Amino acid sequence: MKKQQTTLIFLIFLISITIFSENEIMQLSEIKNGMSGTGYTVVQGKSISKFKFEVLNIIPGEKSINKMILAKFYDGAIKASGGISEGMSGSPLYINGKLIGALSYVADSGAKNIGLVTPIEEIRKLENHYNKNNLDKKNNDIIPGMAIAISPVHGDINLDSIGTLTYVDGNSFCALGHPFDRIGRTHLFIKKADILYSIPSSENSFKLGKGNEIFGLVLEDRDSGIAGIISNEIETYKFNLEINIGNQVKKVFFEMPKDINIIKNYLGKSIELGLDKVTNSNEYYTSSYDYTLYDNESNRIYSNSNFLYFENNLIESISLIVTDEIITILDNPFRQITFNDMVLSINLYKNKKIAYLNNLNIAKRVIKLGEDLNLELEYFLYQGLKKRKEIIIKVPIDFTIGNAEVIIKRNKENQIRKSDFKNFEEYNDYYKTMHKNNEIIIEINGKNDHKIIKKVYLDAYLQGEKELKKNIIIDTFEANYEEKIDDSKIR
Repeated sequence: MKKQQTTLIFLIFLISITIFSENEIMQLSEIKNGMSGTGYTVVQGKSISKFKFEVLNIIPGEKSINKMILAKFYDGAIKASGGISEGMSGSPLYINGKLIGALSYVADSGAKNIGLVTPIEEIRKLENHYNKNNLDKKNNDIIPGMAIAISPVHGDINLDSIGTLTYVDGNSFCALGHPFDRIGRTHLFIKKADILYSIPSSENSFKLGKGNEIFGLVLEDRDSGIAGIISNEIETYKFNLEINIGNQVKKVFFEMPKDINIIKNYLGKSIELGLDKVTNSNEYYTSSYDYTLYDNESNRIYSNSNFLYFENNLIESISLIVTDEIITILDNPFRQITFNDMVLSINLYKNKKIAYLNNLNIAKRVIKLGEDLNLELEYFLYQGLKKRKEIIIKVPIDFTIGNAEVIIKRNKENQIRKSDFKNFEEYNDYYKTMHKNNEIIIEINGKNDHKIIKKVYLDAYLQGEKELKKNIIIDTFEANYEEKIDDSKIR
């Protein structure tokens, strides 16, 4: 429940046909105190129930709404629901068969039968913001008073919010009588809904419900409600989550309308809900993940991976980080990236897979041009044994001969601005290879700024800022230069 200033409480829905099919409306100027009429909403299942109301007064509105109707509600669905309840937002109200508006607010939680009505002429202004086509199209099962669910996502997870459909004109509809998120132009699913149960309460009565079949898109979300089109042709992003826990793979699927702002606002929460659906998130501390974006012809257009450790809120952190990476690429300043499908594979571990760099061993300290440099990296695992990783780097035949230095360090993210990039390739390469939490960088620095760089991934999240350094000699023939190598000053 939300309050409008201190007195008005949103009937913002938790999870809510019409009897009048004609679209005759009553203007606000025609409505007088004492007039009575009938409203329609769903109390349980799909069946529409009636209730009564009486106009008490016309009062000033707020924000972009000029006037509102104050009314008293009683009998029928109001009585069965224990008063005005969450999920009734958008319930159409009629006087003498003419639509006057939508029940949209409860005036005060202490007076649960006194509410506010958004006038229909205010709600219908939403239709001016988008193109209405095929207005002669009939949708006999999409009618005012039916329960609806508004959601940015559809599939194995639930972000549905329940309300009531107010008005239908051909393939155009209006609902709620108040904003969903008040974001203006948008793309959200609108679905048919079932009301599982209406729960009366001394504080906030509400409806339990769930959405099912998608029948259109919400295109406008403003002060006076939501509006959009009825359509079966909706372009969507499709997301496939594969969650690997031990030897089990659990899959979650969901889709979103094709709108980058929907991804920005809701993808992180959707991934989090998908993970929570199949896991007990408090049991895990470490995760690795990789994801790939595909176009509508199943061509791979982008992929990335990383390794994460969080003492708390691992699931939430994975969701936010992956979403931020995807938005960073989609929102690049150079090229429009259009994807159709995303496959996200996540491995979850209950143990704390943390590693600390310990030592660097080099068996042969004089290396010929064109020869392999064999390194052995030692690192400690958290509360575990010391581990070793062998690394082989071939020294190019054109490398500068003489003294060189081997440095092993964590990969650290460099701060860089979008304006520093010249093209999409630079932008893409940077963000694909930016800081990886289990990646180490091996550098061989020779004379004349000659450098070899190799990246290696460990099986754990790297902590600490320790760098490992050793001196070597690169030459053209076999020799014993060990006495020339002095590591005493190397940390």
